[in-house]
Amino acid sequence: MTNDKAFADLLERVDNLFRIGSVTHLDLAASPPVARIDDGDRISGWIPIMTRRAVGGEAEWDAPEIGERVLVIALGGRREQSRILPAALFCADHPAPSQDGNVVLRQHDDGASDGYDRQTHIRTIRVPDGGSLKIEVGSTRLNVHDGHIQIIADALTIDGTTVMIDADTIELGGSGGAKVARVGDAVNPNTFKIQEGSDVTKSN
Repeated sequence: MTNDKAFADLLERVDNLFRIGSVTHLDLAASPPVARIDDGDRISGWIPIMTRRAVGGEAEWDAPEIGERVLVIALGGRREQSRILPAALFCADHPAPSQDGNVVLRQHDDGASDGYDRQTHIRTIRVPDGGSLKIEVGSTRLNVHDGHIQIIADALTIDGTTVMIDADTIELGGSGGAKVARVGDAVNPNTFKIQEGSDVTKSN
């Protein structure tokens, strides 16, 4: 190889080391998953998508999307050795979801988000209407639906100095129970049975 050809090959390899492009095609069922990108000069062949962890015990999956701006490295500067890094760039079509440096935020296109504000010390998880938030530990379940919270557990313990429940109806032991009596409710002087009871709390 002449010096000119060697120098030209070196320049091409240096130019190929790092590229920025937009994802044009995805094949997430491939092994490994692959994508094609448009770097402004050409549309690439299929390039493997890298991730931070990829072993059975510790695997992470977060696929890029069509139109996403990504960083591509080429091992040795050879395009056939290209890999898509688990990193992306914001652009005019896909701006940053926040301009607050104190916020760490993961946002989804259906309106869901998971964020933490280190200044206010508040973590906020949002799920759009019709969605659910589920936490599972063994056989214990916490299901948060729109307008309804369900806890499934062998035992539920609430420790607190004061427990306040503000509800139109409280059903203890299932629905359809009788009114629960309170101190001061009317009692029949002949039968000594309680005549009144709570309009809110009932029990079986």
